[in-house]
Amino acid sequence: MAISDLRKQVEMTPRDETLWAFYGGALLRAGRFAESEKALLRCMSLPSCNSDTRASALYDLACVKARLGLEAEARELLMESNSVRPIDNKHTASDPDFESIRDRDWFKILVASSAP
Repeated sequence: MAISDLRKQVEMTPRDETLWAFYGGALLRAGRFAESEKALLRCMSLPSCNSDTRASALYDLACVKARLGLEAEARELLMESNSVRPIDNKHTASDPDFESIRDRDWFKILVASSAP
């Protein structure tokens, strides 16, 4: 689904946390970081946002912050995501969104400690 289609749908169903999460993720992949952050925060603000959706939104928000060079915020969000639902260590270790922080000790420890 295109970003414009997702936008139209969230306008029609503004209380759908899953849709907001998809929209935020699509905006992240498109490099539209400020809009992605707003959509992901909206997702997490909805009372119907369950733990899996929250963990995914936190992870994507960590990606946004890492892409913007905001390491401390990315770390906090990634740690919070991991506390809600363990991150996929293999995916996270190779996620291009975390290129700027991949060599940090805390990141290496997090990814290693999340191993199944």
